[in-house]
Amino acid sequence: MQTVCRTCGEKMFPEENFLFTRLPLIERPEGKTKKVIEPPSRDSVKYHLQTCEPLFTGLTDFLIKDEAMPCKLKVKEGYAWILPDDQYPLITEKILAKGGEKTARSRYFDYSQARLRTFEEFRSLSNAKHFTYYYIAKEQYEARLKLANSSRDVKYRVSLARIAHDSFVSMFVAATAINESPMREIPWDPDFEITTTEEIGVRSIKFRANNKEVIVRVKASFIKHFRKYITLRDYLCQGSDHPYLFLGFDGNNLSDYRILDTNILRRLYDRIRRLVDPDVPCLSYQSFRNYKDSYVAKNHGHEASRILLGHSERTQRASYLKANEQSAVDQIGKFHAVVNEFFGSPHPCGTPVGGCMSEGSPLRSATSVVTAVPDCKSDVGCLNCVHHKVHANREDAWKLLSLEFVTKEMIHSSDSLEHFNLVHGPTLEQIQGLLNEMLAVNPLLSASLKEVRDEVYENNTLTDYWQRHLERLVRLKVVA
Repeated sequence: MQTVCRTCGEKMFPEENFLFTRLPLIERPEGKTKKVIEPPSRDSVKYHLQTCEPLFTGLTDFLIKDEAMPCKLKVKEGYAWILPDDQYPLITEKILAKGGEKTARSRYFDYSQARLRTFEEFRSLSNAKHFTYYYIAKEQYEARLKLANSSRDVKYRVSLARIAHDSFVSMFVAATAINESPMREIPWDPDFEITTTEEIGVRSIKFRANNKEVIVRVKASFIKHFRKYITLRDYLCQGSDHPYLFLGFDGNNLSDYRILDTNILRRLYDRIRRLVDPDVPCLSYQSFRNYKDSYVAKNHGHEASRILLGHSERTQRASYLKANEQSAVDQIGKFHAVVNEFFGSPHPCGTPVGGCMSEGSPLRSATSVVTAVPDCKSDVGCLNCVHHKVHANREDAWKLLSLEFVTKEMIHSSDSLEHFNLVHGPTLEQIQGLLNEMLAVNPLLSASLKEVRDEVYENNTLTDYWQRHLERLVRLKVVA
């Protein structure tokens, strides 16, 4: 495109040919900029799963037991009616509460009670002078109802089977944090194995087919859902030999299945939002994966998360640790506040990280890299406050070097060097920046600064405040 524009410019303005030949081409950046997806909140994941689970279990029971329509189904909030309806095979109170023209205000059908309206009700809602449409609608509904209750392989039940199947897919993704591509290709093995693992409360499911072995790890409590899905799959396949664990539906028939469709989670979200709950959160494969990584990392460490999710150290650093950066920032301030609260207020002493020009009025500095929010409770947060000041003297240098020493000791509680740098690196950079400014203001401080550094790092001679703080961390076994 740039070449075309330059050529056209040369032909349109030949007298300015020299100008166009000298224009530099705009080069594409070599590295792609990736948007880091923040992990969804625990409440969002919980809401999503509490919506999908009753749909999966309830609809599976309905289909396998050949229950008749209309049928009431218990869902997350209230109930849903199962109906022989082309547009609304499933509808809840929350959908009806929206007052849709084709649902709550339908002239022919009362969706709140899953029945055809009486002729009198129809007349009160209709402005038509001829009422033949009512009898036509009545005949059509009775025909649909008879068809839906006379056969398994009918579109009304197939649409319900698709919702049940896809709801389990969402639950499976949440349980395993598997990516879309490998999940679609999990082979079907009627002799799959469920075995215990070294980790308490975790089971592995092993599939073998065509010289290929796939193993997924789930919590033991998920196994009951997996076995129920196998029952649903047997019902859907009706003895046919489908090569994959999950099914891709082909139209409105229980046959001719293909490999699972792509973007199935988004399609499930659209369907649930229209039929069941307009407030359900939309979660993608990456969202579930990020949530799983965040959960495992917090409870078992980043190395355990990397192994469980099966990605490389480079991917862990680039795509997952970064997503937890703000969470880490928030936790630093909370951590120091909890330590102080646990042991009571420290003994009176000077400002632990320097001086304060306006005590009790914390205000974040616009130029600071926030590692702990200033709140006059966490002394580390003072570094990010506009009122924080240091003097270019030995005393304030000692305070900063003491904080630096304690911060570096926190490496013992970090999962890796990358994790330590992510959480505590900005604080160390701020300290070094302040020390450099002190030397710029008072070059004679250089000798004293070297002497203080030796006392801190070789003799562990810290200020009274940071000495007590370090002792607390040792007693809490945060540092060795």
